[in-house]
Amino acid sequence: MLKISTNQICAVVVSYNPEESIISNVEALLLQLKKVIVVDNNSGEPSLQYLKEIEKKPGVHVIYNDKNLGIATALNIGAQIVIREGYLWLATFDDDSLVTTGYFESLLRACESYKDRDKVAIISPIYHDKRSGVQYIIANQKTSDGLKPYKIDVTMTSGNLVKTSHIKNIGFYDESLFIDYVDYDFCLRASKLGYQIIQTGTAVLLHSLGQLKRHTLFGKSFHTMQYNKMRRYYQTRNRLILIRRHWTHKPSLLLREATLFIKDIIRIAFFEDDSREKMVYFSRGFIDGLKGRKGKRYS
Repeated sequence: MLKISTNQICAVVVSYNPEESIISNVEALLLQLKKVIVVDNNSGEPSLQYLKEIEKKPGVHVIYNDKNLGIATALNIGAQIVIREGYLWLATFDDDSLVTTGYFESLLRACESYKDRDKVAIISPIYHDKRSGVQYIIANQKTSDGLKPYKIDVTMTSGNLVKTSHIKNIGFYDESLFIDYVDYDFCLRASKLGYQIIQTGTAVLLHSLGQLKRHTLFGKSFHTMQYNKMRRYYQTRNRLILIRRHWTHKPSLLLREATLFIKDIIRIAFFEDDSREKMVYFSRGFIDGLKGRKGKRYS
């Protein structure tokens, strides 16, 4: 039997022009949790109608921002409410993520079985693409769906449980990054303080990470995400900022991120749609990252 109840978890969903699937995604959360906070970054129609529909459901609180404040600010708005209301765990989600049956119990069980559970700040699921079923592998995460939780360096924001008592020491999400690498930065700041991020294969989150497109080159298959030009700007800029901030703490992870620059150039130039325009935004992000420029630049 779990020592910690799922009643001690509150979910925060960040939305920005969500599809109609946000309704069923929130409904799935409500089957396992008592309260869900949706923080919306100034969505237009028809997304507003989906949010109005969600707002009618018991246990849902929707916050409407009057402009796009970015994912970090939206997370912080929700996190402050969760902390103020005394929840032990903050569950963070994108609007296109769908939890599976027994999701939160699996995350809590993983924490309770972990040998250094008092040091755990973040519990992560494994991620499967909603459409293709492909599992996302992030940094040093594993492909195995083993039962034993294991330590990882970083994870995506969506689907995590974050221990609220540790946020005071770690600090909130960095709003100057706006979007992209907000999650990695938070994880690395946590690990610098001795906290741990763990992952379990028993909790599966169905998630959409870009528009997966499969390619074959020299007999080998690979996927591209087909991010838009704005996302390519923030990914490039914030990756450089991340490297500058944390390279002494996790040199192997940051070396991996540095090699992704080369891979991204190849993918964008040869395998993605609108490659020329995306390369322009990639270049702008690279220059701004070198100069240390932060904050909202495009939306």
